[in-house]
Amino acid sequence: MEKFAWQKKPHRISNMSKSKSKGYRFECETAKKLSDWSGMNFVRVPASGALRWNNDETWIYGDVLPPANIPIVVECKFHANISLENLLREDSKIIEWWKQCEADSERANDNLRIDSQPVVIFRRNQTPSKIMMREEFFQDVMFGTEPDLVRAFAFYNMGPNLVVADLDSFLAGVTVDRMIEYFS
Repeated sequence: MEKFAWQKKPHRISNMSKSKSKGYRFECETAKKLSDWSGMNFVRVPASGALRWNNDETWIYGDVLPPANIPIVVECKFHANISLENLLREDSKIIEWWKQCEADSERANDNLRIDSQPVVIFRRNQTPSKIMMREEFFQDVMFGTEPDLVRAFAFYNMGPNLVVADLDSFLAGVTVDRMIEYFS
């Protein structure tokens, strides 16, 4: 799989803050993990999800660009002090990230005439990455897999019911073929 310039490890850029650098690395790591899982090319989006051209008429949504047959909008967040307990707070950062990703997914659906699914992948220092998605999407792509493979919990939001799972166990539990079949 060919590496694009923005997929390579960043050089130490003097004007890039430590937190932006950490976010950049996390986006690259996530793109690589998804590429390794799928055997297809997931690519970190240059400008971290804000890439647009042609007088703002053409957009790329999310932080990681998936292959066309897996239309998910991926938002990546690496936050030093985030915890799952944050989901219960009224001012939840995780829910704020979800709303951002969901809005990007809706724009992608409208502008590109696709049926994408929003996915937030997040982690904090020294913890494994988590993946958050709509409960219905989770159940559909996990259908027929071994239930013990993925530990997840659902929570009920003011919008759709959401599921948070360990990213590695989710990727081990769902096949690429099942994911592609979902979007067919």
